[in-house]
Amino acid sequence: CDFNGFYAVMDNGRGISIEYSKDVPDKISADLSISELHSGSKFTDNKTATIGMNGVGSSSVCACSEDYILMSRITPINYDKSSKEVLELWNSCGPRSKKDLFYIVWYKKGIKFYEGAVKKSQAESMIFGKNINKEIPTGMSTIVFFNPDPTIFEDTTKMEVPYENLQYFLLIQEKFYKKRVKIYANGEEVKPSGLVGFNNEILTTIIPADTSMNPKVGLYIAVGYDPEL
Repeated sequence: CDFNGFYAVMDNGRGISIEYSKDVPDKISADLSISELHSGSKFTDNKTATIGMNGVGSSSVCACSEDYILMSRITPINYDKSSKEVLELWNSCGPRSKKDLFYIVWYKKGIKFYEGAVKKSQAESMIFGKNINKEIPTGMSTIVFFNPDPTIFEDTTKMEVPYENLQYFLLIQEKFYKKRVKIYANGEEVKPSGLVGFNNEILTTIIPADTSMNPKVGLYIAVGYDPEL
């Protein structure tokens, strides 16, 4: 909890969709993904997101947090498909200042407190006030700040960052999507573990007999052996 008093997780991936949800048309997909169970955004490509059967973790953390703040980058692809605040902010900024614009939604104890569009500097002022020891890194696409609700969690409750899960995520991004994604947890970059010690890798795609649920399935296998045996 050392990012200006918050727990923080951020990455430079695709960002969470800030377009209006196809499932709940009056709600932004990013907001829906943290406020409703089983509503995690799933991307079919860089422009299209549908609401799937995941998202329990983010929604639960949001509900159990004193403050839960989600920021997702505004880009040339999504600025005109989101809220009027997003569109107005985009149109008011010049080319250089468009690099650090974000849709933001802020929940307090599971109740929406604020939703809008901000520059990175404005977000830092809103969230941290004068208590800024660390600035939000530039180039991030998804940013989450949260604090556990003290009426739910005692002081002795400890929260560990799931580094192994994050490392697997980095591995998937690199192997399947050829992307070098960066993730920051509590101000420090999470380094991919790689699969050190494995001698062979198999990376292939399987087309299911029934493609109604998944048009294709990626398969990655790492094989290790002792050459001296």
